Amino acid sequence: MINIRTPEEIEKIARAGKLTADTLSFLAKNIKPGISTLDIDRMAEKYIRDRGGIPSEKGYCGYPGSICASVNEVVVHGIPSARKILRKGDIISLDLVVELNGYMGDSCITVPVGHCSKKVAQLLKVTEESLYAGIKQAVVGNHIGDIGHAVESTVKPYGYGVLRDYVGHEFKSLHQYMLIKSENKEALMAAVNILQSEVENSSLMIKQCVPLEYEEVVEMYAPIYKKGDGRQ
Repeated sequence: MINIRTPEEIEKIARAGKLTADTLSFLAKNIKPGISTLDIDRMAEKYIRDRGGIPSEKGYCGYPGSICASVNEVVVHGIPSARKILRKGDIISLDLVVELNGYMGDSCITVPVGHCSKKVAQLLKVTEESLYAGIKQAVVGNHIGDIGHAVESTVKPYGYGVLRDYVGHEFKSLHQYMLIKSENKEALMAAVNILQSEVENSSLMIKQCVPLEYEEVVEMYAPIYKKGDGRQ
């Protein structure tokens, strides 16, 4: 079922989203070589709780962390660990969900650890551009497929592809229906109209190499690129 939000609900979601964005900005400023992903997780939890929020991912289906911290070839849902130490040239995706007054904000950023290669910098830049291209299509009267089409059309000229096994979603609770694919207008949900007062989360996962093969690791939370997939 697609949920239509009241102005009051949208305001509460916006506040949760603001705390989510503030948390990510805080974490990005503290990313540096030598710290572990568990250090980052602890920083995130303290920042969120100090401001009245709840890190919603913690305990979700047994998940142990307050954030997902995915380094380099890990596609998504990397589990924070004291053994995973960041090195110069890495990239890390920080994915978190914050609950505030019963409503959630859900967002992710990917940042370099110190200096990164030009190849990686371009991937980050184009992925961000595809996000904003998708956001521009999230208007009343468009279709969900317009969002995915804008994303894929932005990244394709660079030889990138989208991960078709993962999607964005609507939210008040974690991973709430509806599904938003980052691909063309023939996507599964292309015929669904965008209505006034819908709230959506468009999750983008852009890859440098095709075809994508991945394996599920660590209790099926974190898919990673296999060796020999062409990623440098």
